Amino acid sequence: MSVGAILNMGGLYLGSLGIIAKAYGHFSGLRWRRLIGTWSSWLKPYHGLYTGLAFILLGFIYFLVVV
Repeated sequence: MSVGAILNMGGLYLGSLGIIAKAYGHFSGLRWRRLIGTWSSWLKPYHGLYTGLAFILLGFIYFLVVV
């Protein structure tokens, strides 16, 4: 189970690194990607902030109700 967890985390990190590298290539002008250009036009950083805060709040409420 430990090896599976380590491989799962490694895959998650590598996948995230690939997405970040594609976005960096798009915004630095090295490679233009239509998908990243479309996403960046309607996804702003504060959307991720609000989503993360909502998940933290939901987790806290769940913790209070269950425990």
